Amino acid sequence: MKSMPRLAHAWVLLLLLPAGLLLNAAVLWRQLNQARTVSLRDTAARVAAHLETLPAGELANAGQILAEETTSLANLQIFETPANGPDFLPGLLSGQELFRFEELPSGVFRAWVPFHNEGRTLVAAIDLDSSSTEHLAAGALRSVAISALSAAALLALTGFFVWTQRQEARRREEAARLARLAEIGRLGAVLAHEIRNPLGAVKGFLQLSREKSSGDNKFYLDAALEQTSRLERLVQELLQFARTPSPQCRPTSWREVTARLRSLAPEATYLDGDAQWLTDPDMLEQILLNLIRNAQDAVSDQHAPEIRVEARQGSIEVCDNGPGIPAEIRSRLFEPFATTKAQGTGLGLAISRNLAEALGARLALEDRSPSGTRARLIWRTS
Repeated sequence: MKSMPRLAHAWVLLLLLPAGLLLNAAVLWRQLNQARTVSLRDTAARVAAHLETLPAGELANAGQILAEETTSLANLQIFETPANGPDFLPGLLSGQELFRFEELPSGVFRAWVPFHNEGRTLVAAIDLDSSSTEHLAAGALRSVAISALSAAALLALTGFFVWTQRQEARRREEAARLARLAEIGRLGAVLAHEIRNPLGAVKGFLQLSREKSSGDNKFYLDAALEQTSRLERLVQELLQFARTPSPQCRPTSWREVTARLRSLAPEATYLDGDAQWLTDPDMLEQILLNLIRNAQDAVSDQHAPEIRVEARQGSIEVCDNGPGIPAEIRSRLFEPFATTKAQGTGLGLAISRNLAEALGARLALEDRSPSGTRARLIWRTS
């Protein structure tokens, strides 16, 4: 139990590391974009400053003149009046707006900057090649890539660690369950052996006393014999749970199985089929009888009870229209002595599961829609 908080702390640390790296990558990327923008704005400001020093006669060729000094300059337009300009140009010419910047889809950074030349206020539309700032991004991009890859690797390792820990927890739980069941089985076998012999003597004396009694005594002795029969069934089930027999497998068809089940449990409806398996028919019969008896108990209060048994090549289903699996026992379905029946021992499903595993199959129970239970015996594929 003490290892659980440590394990939780380890998970938190493993998750914080990639989260920190991703946050660092995001911060670096933001700083990179800010640095690019600042560099392009500085370049646009230098171009505007040069325009203020050029003679008015050279403004028409300013683009060619400044391109020699500013290699990132892609285009230059100068506006003296709002004519043929954008809607916001009057605000720049009047001084209401100091500058304006925009990123164009073509990879051009455009700056609208007012400047003064020989007493006039003009606006320069300065187009700069955004790729000119790539030298600023080289180191930052490497850092972002390294941080992102490290975060991805740590996330993968964290996922693998969590998965392995869950698998280990399931393995420990299964080992504990098997150890608990083995202990119950050993205890049950000892108790069954210790109870069976004196129980046989008690039953024999009760039967002898009943034969020699009359009147009310027979009624009481019949009740006692009924309870000894219950004890005999419990002893037999304990022995079956403690000692799962080795299967004697042979080719077995569904028709052979249903022929035996129809006489033992005629209340169910058996759907014909051509399925066949290499299995032990006696053990298979016992599993299905246990499931059908459970279904019979479930539909006992239904107005129109229905139990359907159907086989496919890889599975057998026993379905009923009862109330479904009780919530209080859902997580303990296959545990010994887990039952909601007043007269039940809670060993039927545990025995059936052991028999199914001995046959190389898996037993599963699930709710049906709109009501009822579906028990499925599923053969594992090799």
